[in-house]
Amino acid sequence: MKRKIILIMFLLSILITTQVSNIKGEYLIPWSRVAITDFEVPDEVNTGEVFTIDVTIKNNRFLPVKTFVQIDLFDGLLIPIKKNIGEESHTSIRGRTSEILSIDCIIREGEIDWYQEKYNVQAMLYLEFPFFGNGIIQDISTVQGIHVKTRFHEKDKAKIENILAPEEIKKDENEFDVVVNVLNEGSFDANTYVRIDMIERPSAFPEFEKFEILEGMAAVRKELGRSKHYIIEDGADFRFVISCTLRMTEQKKEEFTIEAVLMVNIDGKEYQVDTSTFQEIYHDQPFLQEQNYLLLIGLFIGIIFILLLIILIIRIIYPLYRIKRIKLKDEKRRIDRER
Repeated sequence: MKRKIILIMFLLSILITTQVSNIKGEYLIPWSRVAITDFEVPDEVNTGEVFTIDVTIKNNRFLPVKTFVQIDLFDGLLIPIKKNIGEESHTSIRGRTSEILSIDCIIREGEIDWYQEKYNVQAMLYLEFPFFGNGIIQDISTVQGIHVKTRFHEKDKAKIENILAPEEIKKDENEFDVVVNVLNEGSFDANTYVRIDMIERPSAFPEFEKFEILEGMAAVRKELGRSKHYIIEDGADFRFVISCTLRMTEQKKEEFTIEAVLMVNIDGKEYQVDTSTFQEIYHDQPFLQEQNYLLLIGLFIGIIFILLLIILIIRIIYPLYRIKRIKLKDEKRRIDRER
């Protein structure tokens, strides 16, 4: 008996607060007088971080209503990816008023595609009635676009600001330090390290090298040293000091080129995100080394050859020339007398 009285009172309240012109054929009772009038979504959000969506609901009825709002996530083709990234339930809205619901939402990296940044969100408004068990859909908001930032897309915002390397290394030194300043302009903390490479042959297409394509035209490089991993907070910079060592095969180079390579680690996988300009370093070489030994030996042999040639000219060729000249004079005088 009590339940019948409550049901009769509920139906009477609907009839009193609703105009006949608002009744829609698809519903048993008219819901159009409670609707979403505004839906505000931030332009950019970070995965794994809570953000707020404002939903304005207007109740044109005289009596209060209980609502339930759910936020859904869609891809670019409006296909549902994740329902209920945020919700606000058991909200009572008084009659003839509007109320703004600030709903806390979160999108996790596992809920979206790694290659996509732009998505859509939509608000679903339900009316709650204890007699029907679950809420009944009352209104659906317009679709709003949202840019979802992930660690993968933000990794390239870690940049090498500058590099400081010695211009010259003394002949007895085979170790040197390189200072690299890195700035993280992304929205997430970056797990980074810096590697110093010796460039023996530059890449034909440097812009494609970090994508690991055109391997035959990639730079020929040797690693001289690398730093430890450091986490750089978003918007912060860090100063790396990398100790480099020349191997035995590299110590004889009088001049070589180095390059700093910035790497970012995401979930155990490393990505090359930036490289520095080339830096030329001169390495003083001892005078008495293999090349100089050969030069000295060649010079010594050349000097001996020149001396022997001079001696040959002075001691043999010149005397023979004088003797031959004297004989020609004597022969000429003899011929002149006979005439």
